Amino acid sequence: LTVRAESLFAESWALFDKRKYEPAVAPAHEGIALYEKAYGADDPRLVPRLTYLGGLLLSLADFPKAEAEFTRALALSEK
Repeated sequence: LTVRAESLFAESWALFDKRKYEPAVAPAHEGIALYEKAYGADDPRLVPRLTYLGGLLLSLADFPKAEAEFTRALALSEK
């Protein structure tokens, strides 16, 4: 699962680097879902992935969703 998740994040990052923010969201979400399935929704390994997704959503000016991802990442990092 995690190999597939990392592949999805690589795809998302490549799109992000090309400033194709909207298409980069789906693989990031899917990668997070795979990490959650493999490790659980409260695993600290999700923090950098959630932070990345928050930044991606910030690039799209989707402030409420970005804030939710950043808040979740912060909560996990404080555990």
